Amino acid sequence: MKKILLGSAFVFMTSAAFAADMPFKAAPAAAPFSWAGFYIGGHAGYGWGDYKMADPFGPVTGQLDPKGWLGGFQIGYNDYIARNWVLGSEVDFSWGNIKDDGPASPAIANLSTKTDFMGTARARLGYAFDRTLIYATGGMAWAHVKSSEFVPFIVSNAFAPDTYHVGWTLGGGIEYAFDPRWSVKLGQVP
Repeated sequence: MKKILLGSAFVFMTSAAFAADMPFKAAPAAAPFSWAGFYIGGHAGYGWGDYKMADPFGPVTGQLDPKGWLGGFQIGYNDYIARNWVLGSEVDFSWGNIKDDGPASPAIANLSTKTDFMGTARARLGYAFDRTLIYATGGMAWAHVKSSEFVPFIVSNAFAPDTYHVGWTLGGGIEYAFDPRWSVKLGQVP
Protein backbone atom coordinates (compact mmCIF):
# COMPACT_ATOMS: atom_id res chain seq x y z
CA MET A 1 0.00 0.00 0.00
CA LYS A 2 2.83 2.35 0.77
CA LYS A 3 4.31 1.78 -2.68
CA ILE A 4 1.10 2.80 -4.41
CA LEU A 5 0.82 6.02 -2.41
CA LEU A 6 4.46 6.90 -3.05
CA GLY A 7 4.00 6.07 -6.71
CA SER A 8 0.99 8.30 -6.93
CA ALA A 9 2.79 11.14 -5.20
CA PHE A 10 5.77 10.77 -7.56
CA VAL A 11 3.57 10.87 -10.68
CA PHE A 12 1.79 13.95 -9.39
CA MET A 13 5.03 15.78 -8.62
CA THR A 14 6.54 14.73 -11.93
CA SER A 15 3.54 16.16 -13.80
CA ALA A 16 3.93 19.47 -11.93
CA ALA A 17 7.64 19.56 -12.76
CA PHE A 18 6.97 18.99 -16.48
CA ALA A 19 4.32 21.77 -16.48
CA ALA A 20 6.77 24.19 -14.87
CA ASP A 21 9.41 23.43 -17.54
CA MET A 22 7.03 24.01 -20.50
CA PRO A 23 7.63 27.25 -22.44
CA PHE A 24 5.29 30.15 -21.52
CA LYS A 25 2.82 31.15 -24.24
CA ALA A 26 2.46 34.93 -24.53
CA ALA A 27 -1.00 36.40 -24.99
CA PRO A 28 -1.73 37.09 -28.66
CA ALA A 29 -0.98 40.66 -29.74
CA ALA A 30 -3.98 42.89 -30.19
CA ALA A 31 -5.00 43.45 -33.79
CA PRO A 32 -4.18 46.96 -35.03
CA PHE A 33 -7.05 49.43 -35.01
CA SER A 34 -8.90 49.78 -38.32
CA TRP A 35 -10.65 52.91 -39.61
CA ALA A 36 -12.31 50.94 -42.44
CA GLY A 37 -16.08 50.56 -42.58
CA PHE A 38 -19.40 52.38 -42.23
CA TYR A 39 -20.10 54.76 -39.37
CA ILE A 40 -22.87 57.00 -38.05
CA GLY A 41 -22.66 59.65 -35.37
CA GLY A 42 -23.78 62.94 -33.92
CA HIS A 43 -22.12 66.32 -33.69
CA ALA A 44 -22.46 69.73 -32.08
CA GLY A 45 -20.67 72.98 -32.78
CA TYR A 46 -20.69 76.72 -33.16
CA GLY A 47 -21.07 78.57 -36.45
CA TRP A 48 -20.37 82.12 -37.57
CA GLY A 49 -20.00 84.10 -40.74
CA ASP A 50 -20.88 87.29 -42.56
CA TYR A 51 -23.96 88.04 -44.58
CA LYS A 52 -24.35 90.94 -47.00
CA MET A 53 -27.87 92.00 -47.93
CA ALA A 54 -29.11 94.28 -50.68
CA ASP A 55 -32.74 95.13 -51.42
CA PRO A 56 -33.38 94.40 -55.11
CA PHE A 57 -36.07 97.14 -55.19
CA GLY A 58 -34.27 99.97 -53.43
CA PRO A 59 -31.09 101.44 -51.95
CA VAL A 60 -31.23 99.51 -48.65
CA THR A 61 -28.06 97.51 -47.91
CA GLY A 62 -26.47 96.02 -44.83
CA GLN A 63 -24.01 93.55 -43.43
CA LEU A 64 -24.70 91.15 -40.57
CA ASP A 65 -22.44 88.80 -38.60
CA PRO A 66 -24.62 85.77 -37.75
CA LYS A 67 -23.44 83.29 -35.11
CA GLY A 68 -24.90 80.54 -32.97
CA TRP A 69 -25.02 76.86 -32.03
CA LEU A 70 -25.75 73.90 -34.30
CA GLY A 71 -26.06 70.13 -33.99
CA GLY A 72 -26.93 67.13 -36.11
CA PHE A 73 -25.78 63.76 -37.42
CA GLN A 74 -23.40 62.32 -39.99
CA ILE A 75 -22.95 59.04 -41.85
CA GLY A 76 -19.92 57.90 -43.78
CA TYR A 77 -17.62 55.18 -45.03
CA ASN A 78 -13.81 54.82 -44.84
CA ASP A 79 -11.37 52.40 -46.46
CA TYR A 80 -7.59 52.09 -46.69
CA ILE A 81 -5.95 53.03 -50.00
CA ALA A 82 -2.42 52.33 -48.68
CA ARG A 83 -0.86 51.18 -45.42
CA ASN A 84 -1.83 54.21 -43.28
CA TRP A 85 -3.81 56.28 -45.80
CA VAL A 86 -7.58 56.38 -45.32
CA LEU A 87 -10.03 57.60 -47.98
CA GLY A 88 -13.69 58.10 -47.16
CA SER A 89 -16.88 59.99 -47.80
CA GLU A 90 -19.23 61.66 -45.33
CA VAL A 91 -22.66 63.29 -45.45
CA ASP A 92 -23.89 65.41 -42.56
CA PHE A 93 -27.04 67.34 -41.68
CA SER A 94 -27.31 70.02 -38.99
CA TRP A 95 -30.05 72.09 -37.39
CA GLY A 96 -28.98 75.47 -36.15
CA ASN A 97 -29.86 78.83 -34.74
CA ILE A 98 -27.19 80.95 -36.43
CA LYS A 99 -28.64 84.45 -36.62
CA ASP A 100 -28.12 88.19 -36.40
CA ASP A 101 -30.08 91.39 -36.91
CA GLY A 102 -29.16 95.04 -37.13
CA PRO A 103 -29.75 98.36 -38.82
CA ALA A 104 -29.48 98.79 -42.57
CA SER A 105 -28.11 101.69 -44.56
CA PRO A 106 -29.96 104.04 -44.67
CA ALA A 107 -30.97 103.51 -41.03
CA ILE A 108 -34.70 103.46 -41.72
CA ALA A 109 -34.73 99.66 -42.06
CA ASN A 110 -33.77 96.74 -39.86
CA LEU A 111 -32.27 93.56 -41.35
CA SER A 112 -32.26 90.01 -39.97
CA THR A 113 -30.93 86.63 -41.09
CA LYS A 114 -31.19 83.13 -39.66
CA THR A 115 -29.67 79.85 -40.86
CA ASP A 116 -31.88 77.07 -39.50
CA PHE A 117 -30.47 73.98 -41.24
CA MET A 118 -27.50 73.02 -43.38
CA GLY A 119 -25.53 70.06 -44.68
CA THR A 120 -22.47 68.86 -46.56
CA ALA A 121 -21.39 65.94 -48.76
CA ARG A 122 -17.61 65.58 -48.61
CA ALA A 123 -14.64 63.36 -49.41
CA ARG A 124 -12.12 62.75 -46.63
CA LEU A 125 -8.42 61.84 -46.94
CA GLY A 126 -6.46 61.06 -43.81
CA TYR A 127 -3.33 59.52 -42.38
CA ALA A 128 -3.85 57.05 -39.51
CA PHE A 129 -1.51 56.63 -36.54
CA ASP A 130 -3.22 53.58 -35.00
CA ARG A 131 -6.23 55.16 -33.18
CA THR A 132 -5.52 58.74 -34.35
CA LEU A 133 -6.58 60.01 -37.79
CA ILE A 134 -5.47 63.38 -39.16
CA TYR A 135 -7.57 64.33 -42.19
CA ALA A 136 -8.46 66.94 -44.81
CA THR A 137 -11.98 67.13 -46.20
CA GLY A 138 -13.82 68.97 -48.96
CA GLY A 139 -16.96 68.88 -51.07
CA MET A 140 -20.40 70.42 -51.51
CA ALA A 141 -22.26 72.45 -48.84
CA TRP A 142 -25.79 73.86 -48.64
CA ALA A 143 -27.76 75.96 -46.16
CA HIS A 144 -31.33 77.16 -45.68
CA VAL A 145 -31.41 80.88 -44.82
CA LYS A 146 -34.33 83.13 -43.87
CA SER A 147 -33.70 86.85 -44.34
CA SER A 148 -35.94 89.84 -43.77
CA GLU A 149 -35.94 93.61 -44.13
CA PHE A 150 -38.29 95.53 -41.87
CA VAL A 151 -39.18 99.08 -42.91
CA PRO A 152 -41.52 100.81 -40.44
CA PHE A 153 -44.57 102.72 -41.71
CA ILE A 154 -44.19 101.26 -45.23
CA VAL A 155 -44.72 97.53 -45.08
CA SER A 156 -44.10 95.07 -42.26
CA ASN A 157 -41.77 92.75 -44.19
CA ALA A 158 -40.62 94.35 -47.41
CA PHE A 159 -38.02 91.70 -48.25
CA ALA A 160 -38.35 88.22 -46.78
CA PRO A 161 -36.67 85.57 -48.93
CA ASP A 162 -36.56 81.98 -47.76
CA THR A 163 -33.61 80.64 -49.78
CA TYR A 164 -31.21 77.75 -50.17
CA HIS A 165 -27.54 78.54 -50.74
CA VAL A 166 -25.27 75.95 -52.38
CA GLY A 167 -21.48 76.13 -52.50
CA TRP A 168 -18.29 74.31 -51.63
CA THR A 169 -16.51 73.60 -48.36
CA LEU A 170 -12.95 72.73 -47.39
CA GLY A 171 -11.60 71.87 -43.94
CA GLY A 172 -9.66 69.42 -41.80
CA GLY A 173 -9.39 67.91 -38.38
CA ILE A 174 -8.17 65.18 -36.08
CA GLU A 175 -10.15 62.14 -34.88
CA TYR A 176 -9.31 59.75 -32.04
CA ALA A 177 -10.91 56.33 -31.49
CA PHE A 178 -11.00 55.62 -27.76
CA ASP A 179 -12.86 52.34 -28.36
CA PRO A 180 -13.38 50.15 -31.47
CA ARG A 181 -16.91 51.59 -31.81
CA TRP A 182 -16.52 55.16 -30.47
CA SER A 183 -14.43 58.10 -31.58
CA VAL A 184 -14.32 61.84 -31.07
CA LYS A 185 -13.15 64.42 -33.58
CA LEU A 186 -12.31 68.09 -33.64
CA GLY A 187 -12.38 69.83 -36.96
CA GLN A 188 -13.35 72.81 -39.01
CA VAL A 189 -15.49 72.92 -42.11
CA PRO A 190 -15.92 76.58 -43.14
